[in-house]
Amino acid sequence: MAKQAIGVHVLTLKRGEMHPIRWKQLQVGLQDDNLTRLPGVLEGLDAMEAQLAAQQKAAAQPVVCQYELTPE
Repeated sequence: MAKQAIGVHVLTLKRGEMHPIRWKQLQVGLQDDNLTRLPGVLEGLDAMEAQLAAQQKAAAQPVVCQYELTPE
């Protein structure tokens, strides 16, 4: 379970780091520069964030685990 949680956490961190870069540095930082490719870049980043969200959701799904107790 811990291994699964770490995987979900890594994806959460990636999404969390991606959004401020997209918004602050690109969308806001370049909005007045009349860059014709900026909307396409932002759409691409939105699609990548959606893909990370889907991976995160899939990684967070319950997984069947089997445990065995053995006497010491």
